[in-house]
Amino acid sequence: MIARWLAGAVGLLVAGVVVGSLPSCSLLLASRDCEDNSDCSAGAACSADGLCVAMVTEQCDYAIGEVGDPGSVTLGALMPTVGGNRDSGIYVRQAIELAVNQINSAGGVGGLQERNLAVLVCNDGGDAELGKEGARHLVDTVGVPAIIGPGFSRVLIDVAEEVTIPAGVVLVSHSATAVEIRGLEDDDLVWRTAPPDTFQGDTIAYFSTYPLLLAAQSSASPDVTVALVFAEDAYGRGLATHYRSQLSAYLLPLSGQLVPSFPEVPYDSTDPSSVAEVATRISELSPDVVILVGYEEAADILGSVSQIANLQDVAWFVPDGVRTEALRIAFSQESDKPEFLFGTAPSSRTDSVVFQAFSDEYLSEYGQGLVAEPQTWTEHAYDATYLLAFALASVDGEPTGQQVAAGLSRLSDPEGSAVSVGRDFLVSATTVMGQGGTLLVHGASGTASFDPTTGDPQNADILRWDLRSEGPGNWVYEDCGTASSYSAEQPLGSPDWCAALCASSAGDDDDSAGSDEEPCKPDGVP
Repeated sequence: MIARWLAGAVGLLVAGVVVGSLPSCSLLLASRDCEDNSDCSAGAACSADGLCVAMVTEQCDYAIGEVGDPGSVTLGALMPTVGGNRDSGIYVRQAIELAVNQINSAGGVGGLQERNLAVLVCNDGGDAELGKEGARHLVDTVGVPAIIGPGFSRVLIDVAEEVTIPAGVVLVSHSATAVEIRGLEDDDLVWRTAPPDTFQGDTIAYFSTYPLLLAAQSSASPDVTVALVFAEDAYGRGLATHYRSQLSAYLLPLSGQLVPSFPEVPYDSTDPSSVAEVATRISELSPDVVILVGYEEAADILGSVSQIANLQDVAWFVPDGVRTEALRIAFSQESDKPEFLFGTAPSSRTDSVVFQAFSDEYLSEYGQGLVAEPQTWTEHAYDATYLLAFALASVDGEPTGQQVAAGLSRLSDPEGSAVSVGRDFLVSATTVMGQGGTLLVHGASGTASFDPTTGDPQNADILRWDLRSEGPGNWVYEDCGTASSYSAEQPLGSPDWCAALCASSAGDDDDSAGSDEEPCKPDGVP
């Protein structure tokens, strides 16, 4: 196995001490002067102070490939691998590892590089301060030109503004979706394989018109209540705010039929006492629809719904951050789950041959009967690794962040050579990049469609998902299909009501089941 715990496996010895057995490694090598990495022993780098320091530390303790080796180009990665969001980080790390192993087994990064790929993974714990600490190590000590991650928007914003943008280092995030990120003054250094929440917020807003119409009909009153429940950070507040704006726009044709109010329930996702109060705060609002934007802690909120009478029949809309392993085990029995749970996530997994190939390889390597499918965002991390490898192939010698960014800008050209991520296209893709050409990359998360001004995807498929019971306490995620698709040509989206309602088609004799063009669309929906 290429990846290894360098701190233990390599057994880098300094004055008889194994690196990794101490809280910090940086002091162990600080007595040796250097001009560049070649002056330092294996596993060490020459710092800006001219001292050999260890690359692997307690925080940055997982190496994929030969980190720091002259025969490899080394990247960084930031994700939570310890703490409450550990599981999501481990799954993402596995996807990166799979991509690196595939690339190296197929000959490495070709083109102008002709070197293997390596990635040093640092734990950010979903915390901005820890993220900045890890980023500084990757930038200042290891000297990486690019970092995969961070996955949390709140972490990415601080890391980008305070560490990587000033240092000229690229970030490619696999799951930071906050709208706020697109406004960063980033010198073209911040990129995302995850589409911004403008798309997901729009999808949720459009499809939530249906339960609101039903609520108004049931009460014989146009007054409806939408509870905006969100983790108080860039992701939570940003998505909730965009949802409210988009829903207001969708309701314009229904003026007089629906008069919504939008009470807010912000909470601290890192504070268990704050999370514990959320369900009661929602109940006091007697909402018709709840928008819940959070992370793994959202499972605790939804798990308490069955105990509160006026929340059991409410329509719940939950985006990507809520789709976690914690939610899958949150309900003991079928009656505990909210009757209407509308989950969304940016994903092309139901319609993609490329995703299926990734899924098969991922499960073969890491499934071991414990995981039924790759977890949310794994395909985006896998794509980020390949996209960086393709971009690196365009650079001769040691790459800079700006050179990597220039390479990334050449991967979504509709007139470029069409390639897919994975072993089969690696040589042809890196050869084209090394010769100065452009690509149109079909990834496991969708086709690359970078906006040249923001580094954000312009195309997005928004998946509709739900939970299906397979016995007491045994729940699996059910992917119903693409609820809406967005592109530069179709910025308002193309909704699919059959996928949104998890229905294969409308009944032939059901007059309320929509038109031939939209067979599942309910009557009255704009």
